[in-house]
Amino acid sequence: MALSLVTVADSISKVVVSGVRICDLDEIPTAADLARTPTLFPEPVGFVQGLQVERDSYGTGTSAKKHTTYQLRYTFAYQPAGNERGLSAQYPTMVDLAADILDAFIADDDLTGVIDIVPSIIGGFGVVFGPDGTTYIGCTFEFTCFEFIN
Repeated sequence: MALSLVTVADSISKVVVSGVRICDLDEIPTAADLARTPTLFPEPVGFVQGLQVERDSYGTGTSAKKHTTYQLRYTFAYQPAGNERGLSAQYPTMVDLAADILDAFIADDDLTGVIDIVPSIIGGFGVVFGPDGTTYIGCTFEFTCFEFIN
């Protein structure tokens, strides 16, 4: 019995969205990285949320069939907050890229490690934080994952 968190995160990082860098667990960006290009990265604080294991059959230990659901949180950092361009100039493109990210994951049938993954935007659009506490304009994504664990 093993969760596929690392496999799922690796699979998420391989999704291609034009104009967006999508990071794996070992690619948490620096402030300099985030200033270069819009980036979707695993949220270092609270990456895994709401993990629940449920039985699908009777049995003990590893003999019982089980499945799990959980959410993986990612931060989308579009541009540094307070950039030389005003929010009204940044906002439409940021929303377009966030929609492109949602579309890419809704349409992707090649994600490995999970039976199903459903993307959503939580926390709305506005200020988000980079791993070092620097502020960016962006939003938070949540991927609800469903997998069989034995």
